[in-house]
Amino acid sequence: MRSAHRITTMGIVSAIVCLLAAACFAGAARASADYMSVSFVDADYGWIAGIGSSSTTDVWRTTNGGATWTKAGSALAVGSAAGWVSFASRTSGVWGNGALMHTSDGGGSWKETSGSTIGIFNDACFASEDVGWAGCTFGNSASGGAIAATTDGGVTWKSQKDIPGDDGSGGVSAVSSPSLERCYALKWGDDEGVWATSDGGADWTLRPLPHIAGGAYASYSDIDFPGEETGWAVGAAGTILRTDDAGATWTKQVSGVSVPIAAVDFPATSVGFAVGRSGLILRTRDGGSHWVKLKSGTQKWLTAVCFVDASHGWVVGKSGVLLRTSNGGKTWRVQATAHAVAKGLPRAKVGRPHLPSIIVTGAPFNVWGTLRPHHAAEAQSVKIRCMFQNEDGDWVLEKTVWATNHDLGSITKYVASVTLDAPGYPVACRLQAIAPADSQHSTTYSKWARGDVLVGE
Repeated sequence: MRSAHRITTMGIVSAIVCLLAAACFAGAARASADYMSVSFVDADYGWIAGIGSSSTTDVWRTTNGGATWTKAGSALAVGSAAGWVSFASRTSGVWGNGALMHTSDGGGSWKETSGSTIGIFNDACFASEDVGWAGCTFGNSASGGAIAATTDGGVTWKSQKDIPGDDGSGGVSAVSSPSLERCYALKWGDDEGVWATSDGGADWTLRPLPHIAGGAYASYSDIDFPGEETGWAVGAAGTILRTDDAGATWTKQVSGVSVPIAAVDFPATSVGFAVGRSGLILRTRDGGSHWVKLKSGTQKWLTAVCFVDASHGWVVGKSGVLLRTSNGGKTWRVQATAHAVAKGLPRAKVGRPHLPSIIVTGAPFNVWGTLRPHHAAEAQSVKIRCMFQNEDGDWVLEKTVWATNHDLGSITKYVASVTLDAPGYPVACRLQAIAPADSQHSTTYSKWARGDVLVGE
């Protein structure tokens, strides 16, 4: 079973600085979450992780393909790479938040693993529900990094390969495993390369990566191996490389872009996707011979991509970007976790509220409407104001009710149950998308609907 998780570690050198200054960030507030990792095991069950609004590393989970999300964990962030997640099944997975955590109930609860003593982990992948690998910075050699393995789904970890280095150079920023015997680990530093094993980790060989002209100290950001010996590496300056011999040789492919590519995922050896800066999403359907740029609808830095098959995939990024496609990237739907409410609703579009044509006083009825937010809202940030027209023709506020969320996606449906106690004539209901009180965006967007009231029945 291939890992359904990719994470960017571009600029991982900054993790060293963040480790020294983590306490300074603990009280800092952020405008929104920066999602750094996404892991889906099938079209329904998935998790995302990133740095939250208070410099915490948070995890959210979905059981319906991203229609709704719930928070599944929060911890103080340590280092720029802290905030990733990788799952082996619907119930078992690991979360890197400075420590290496494991869950056996889909994220309902977490326990720290033995891997926390090896180093600060940047990525993990699973070849089956039991067998997996993870890569870290600052391994047992004090400087450098390590590759660790698990045979119990991530409950326990043992170091298989210590990688020497200076000041963290030698750390592993990404791992990919196409089978129980093979795993590949991306080494960063002056001599970037891919560590490869074909015997389950008994022996590891470093396969050098070509230097990227103008690239930084850590020029490569991600790898993915959908086949035993076939894989890709991506990085700075729009670089995409392919290997068909387990990394012994690499062939540069034409990406058509010059911006950094943060992550790559191939659900099959012929179909792949890559994401990066300025809202970049690339797709190939011929193993990388041709890459085409897709419309993402955002200019934010996209940090991770995960596809469970050639059609169904998710992309996450900075400033709370969460996108989903069900047609192989032809179109993308904006999704959101509850955290996205922190930015308010500066570009909300509210649809016309719906209510019964005949309303009986004293009897409950439903009012509902739709909201197309640029930044999705929590259910409690939308309320419905119900008014009736008295005998003098004046509109009187009867009551205000909070709506409940029935479908969170690119279109969000809100429903409120209302009972009008006062007699009246026509009734009007106003659907309001209201930014939180602490938001700088306090504009109210509303539309009206009217119905007739039967008095006294």
